[in-house]
Amino acid sequence: PRRTGKTEFLREDLAPLAEARKHRVVYVSLWQTVEAPIASLLYAFDAALRGGRLSDRLGTAMRDLSPTLKLSAPGGTEVEVDLGSLRGKPQDDHLLLLDQYCERLADDKHPTLLLFDEFQEVARSPRTAPIVAALRTSLDRRRSGLVSVFTGSSQEGLRKVFNAREAPFYRFATQMTLPVLDDGFVDHQLAVFRAKARRRIERGDALRVFERIEHNPLFFQ
Repeated sequence: PRRTGKTEFLREDLAPLAEARKHRVVYVSLWQTVEAPIASLLYAFDAALRGGRLSDRLGTAMRDLSPTLKLSAPGGTEVEVDLGSLRGKPQDDHLLLLDQYCERLADDKHPTLLLFDEFQEVARSPRTAPIVAALRTSLDRRRSGLVSVFTGSSQEGLRKVFNAREAPFYRFATQMTLPVLDDGFVDHQLAVFRAKARRRIERGDALRVFERIEHNPLFFQ
């Protein structure tokens, strides 16, 4: 569901845990460039290969995502890709580049974690069908070296991606329902509030509010 902390879970909880265990982490938001999802994929994959922790890469992502992407192509060379050329139906060489990135990211000993946020967006338009098909093929070929997590704010949209028989990602992923946040989340928020604001909120009042808003973390904050 919306506003339940999916993105924060991926970027602030799951990613640091994986990195601490020597897994490379790639985070891709398909809302970042809705009209050109291949741009988001290529940029995120390229940034991960250049190194650094995910938290540091995210800090510069919006600044670096300019009209021209500079990507490190196989062989150590750098190529420039015009963002405008990535709109609409993707070109074959861009899909080939996507597969090459998957090959370089795959690690059988410490699988790379691919975090796809708002994944339903990549399947909304018929023009993006080649991207979805190419990505499925690339992931299929490297199941031992790449692990994928897909989230989205449209549960119906995700179901269409993974449950439609004609869809490339049909039965590729297993749906997981995360437990709702409990009293521990409230206690943590109250402790942070006390430290930052130097004020107190009664725990009982906070718990009643949290229950009334159906344990929604964003509304509670």
